[in-house]
Amino acid sequence: MGDYQVFESGPDDHGKRLDRIVRTLLSHLPLSRVFRALRTGEILLEGKRVPPSTRVSRGARIHIDRSLLPERKPQQKGKASSLPILLETDHLLILNKPPGAVVHGPGSLTDQVRSYLKDRIPPSLAFTPSPLHRLDRLTSGILVFSRSIHGARWFTQALREGRIEKTYLALLEGTLAEPARWEDLLTREGRRSRPSPHGRPALTDVRPLLAAPTATLVLCTIHTGRMHQIRVQAALRGHPLLGDTAYGSTRRIRPVLHAWRLRPLSPSPLFPADGVQAPLPDESETILSRILPGWEDALP
Repeated sequence: MGDYQVFESGPDDHGKRLDRIVRTLLSHLPLSRVFRALRTGEILLEGKRVPPSTRVSRGARIHIDRSLLPERKPQQKGKASSLPILLETDHLLILNKPPGAVVHGPGSLTDQVRSYLKDRIPPSLAFTPSPLHRLDRLTSGILVFSRSIHGARWFTQALREGRIEKTYLALLEGTLAEPARWEDLLTREGRRSRPSPHGRPALTDVRPLLAAPTATLVLCTIHTGRMHQIRVQAALRGHPLLGDTAYGSTRRIRPVLHAWRLRPLSPSPLFPADGVQAPLPDESETILSRILPGWEDALP
């Protein structure tokens, strides 16, 4: 036998195809190279060559020739205090994302979560903790990561089926007096979204909470998940987020857009029945207190 490194499958690997597991482990290699390695015996299951479609059991040993493996860089262990954790369960990790924090890339929240969970979840060859929905860099608030493959599947399906209500707080320019339903067709264009007759539906329910002559604090419940959905829909109606210069605001101020509450619309043992709520960042509270004194009393 050659020089192999042995990987032991974990609970989240049970029943998965061998080729899908090793494609995750060897994601730096072309798919053709991975399948060639399976054919030539550079990848073995319990010391034997097996078809790529073979199902792997929990605790099975997968041998991979070391020449196929990427160079591993040392990782620092994450600390609980380094992450703004709102809730941690066996299946989900829910953060209160700060405004300006990036979700992907080097030094991102995703990197920090994976480091933090490294020694806190059962080892898996095919499962990697990941964010289960999107928040752009400007937006603060609730961001959900998978802690198990079961949690990832449940949350993704619940979102797709509209069984989770996502509510945001936003500070808009101008005065909104009445509740409204915003319906648009939006398409992504580079790092922006814009209206298009060929775009995908975007649906948001908007409820004004407190208004001043220059700004209104609104509650936005989104029923779809288009990129920059609230930002572009508000701008289309002449009320961009205060300070959102990318979508037409002329004010030089940090925008307030906060994923405030996540609530299940049907019972599930994987999520608190009364949902999760995220406190606003200190800077956002300061901005609101200056522009809309008493805003806390307006929250539902």
